[in-house]
Amino acid sequence: MLTYTTLGWVLSAVPWYTLLLTLALILLLAEILASPFSNVRKGLIYSLSTDTRAFILAISMAFFTALLVIWIHIVVHALVVIAAGLLARLDLLTAGFSDWQTFWILSVFSLAGFGLGWAAHYLPIVL
Repeated sequence: MLTYTTLGWVLSAVPWYTLLLTLALILLLAEILASPFSNVRKGLIYSLSTDTRAFILAISMAFFTALLVIWIHIVVHALVVIAAGLLARLDLLTAGFSDWQTFWILSVFSLAGFGLGWAAHYLPIVL
């Protein structure tokens, strides 16, 4: 939750459509982390099933790697958020929660942390 609070604080000065995109990406990350890993593996195997798909995937990965290096200051925030989500997913998996419960727990805490960070940025203005 602290990770998303920091993210909300950092993104509090951006336009409203960026906030909506960030909220959608937070929910997408929660969904990806809550989905069974067998579905992720099936999608990866499907994308590598032919030489053409593997070539397109390799070229795309090279392009995105170059973007990651260029925008390292943005990528670091994303990596911290993903790492926090993976650790939470691992804890929830160990505790025996179902996939739907994991999705809702990750979503609620992520969005609450993001909202708290966004609101904390504007709190001194109100006081």
